[in-house]
Amino acid sequence: MPHARETLDNRSDAATICLNLAEILIIEDRYADAEELLVRAKNLLDVGGNEGLWSCFYRYQADLARKQGRLEEAAGYAAESVNFAQAINEKAETGNDSHWRDPIRTYAEALHAAAQIEEALGHTAAADKLFEEAIAQINRTTLPESISEISFSYAEALSTRGVFDLAVEYYRAAAMQRAPDKRRLP
Repeated sequence: MPHARETLDNRSDAATICLNLAEILIIEDRYADAEELLVRAKNLLDVGGNEGLWSCFYRYQADLARKQGRLEEAAGYAAESVNFAQAINEKAETGNDSHWRDPIRTYAEALHAAAQIEEALGHTAAADKLFEEAIAQINRTTLPESISEISFSYAEALSTRGVFDLAVEYYRAAAMQRAPDKRRLP
């Protein structure tokens, strides 16, 4: 008979798999399938889910709601994601190990999701603040793909608004993370 710890680990692993698959399905615009997996993940997380997985769960719920045009609902999910991610990030910074593999990245991604929703809602000042905090957090890591993705996303938002001078800076920052020799980028 498995121990309680093993059972919780198995549930966390199963929830992680559901969340990863849901993320892929959201990208593929297969929303009904993604929703089904998110419900399954929530049921698994209800028994001993950790803060990192809850942050991911709410971030994917936010992304799904945003893509379906349910922006107010998405904003609520994004706020939950940020709250969980901020908690694990603070634990990691104070030495109270949260046992989450990458708290800074999780926090930056939660902030990024919230920024995209605020942008979609037309709350540009709030979006700017969230994008800037997401970039500040992700720049503390050595994750070039994530740095590039968040910087590019902000550049796109700024460009759409017509703030081209600042957009160029963030496009350049995104490109710098992808350039094979970062010293040669104009």
